[in-house]
Amino acid sequence: MTVRFDALAKSNPANESPTQGGHTTEILRMFYTLPVDRVNQRRYLIAQTDSISATKAIEFERVLTAKCNRKKSTSGSSADGGSFEILRVPRSREVGQSWVSTMFTTALACIRIIAMMTALPDMIVCNGPGTCIPVILAAFLLRVFGIKHIKVIFVESYARVRNLSLSGVLAYPFVDRFIVQWEHLAKPIPYPWMPQIECLGRLL
Repeated sequence: MTVRFDALAKSNPANESPTQGGHTTEILRMFYTLPVDRVNQRRYLIAQTDSISATKAIEFERVLTAKCNRKKSTSGSSADGGSFEILRVPRSREVGQSWVSTMFTTALACIRIIAMMTALPDMIVCNGPGTCIPVILAAFLLRVFGIKHIKVIFVESYARVRNLSLSGVLAYPFVDRFIVQWEHLAKPIPYPWMPQIECLGRLL
C-alpha cells in the first residue's frame, strides 16, 4: 500500500505538544504508530516554496527506521521499514493571492499533480493545509475518469474546536472519510451520497 502524506513534522513527534508545528506536527504525531510493515511505501508531499519540510521528513523516516529495527530485535520480525519518497507540489494559493486567480492556479496545480502521479497511491491522508486541496481534487478527477479510486481520508485539525477549517469545507465533497476530533463537529449529514462526518476522539 502506498500512503501519500501532504504534511510533515519533526522527527520526534512523541515529545511535542499539539500546538507546536501546526498541521505538520499533528499529522506525524498521528502516524508515529504507523505499521511500516504494512504501509511500506510512503510519499511526502511538500509545497514547492517550503524550504524545511524535506529535512523534517527525512528525520521522521529515521525515527520510523529506528522503531522498526527495535521491533525486529525484540520480536524477531523480518519486516523492514519500506521506502519513502519526497515530492514537491505546487501551491494552489499563495498568501495575499486573489481568490479569482486562485481558481486558475488550483486548476494548474491539479494538472501538474496528476502528471506527477506515475505510481498511483492507494490512499491519501491529509489534515488540512491548503496544499492538500489540489491533491484531493486530482484524486477525485482520477476517480471520475475511471483511472483509479484512490481513497482519500481527511482528518480535521485538533485545533479546529468551534467549526471546520476552510480546507475542510472545500475538501469535504471529494473525500471518502471526513474525521474530526471534537464530538460536536460531527453533525449528521442528511444526504446519503455524501460522507458522514466522523468523530474518533483525539488522535494525537
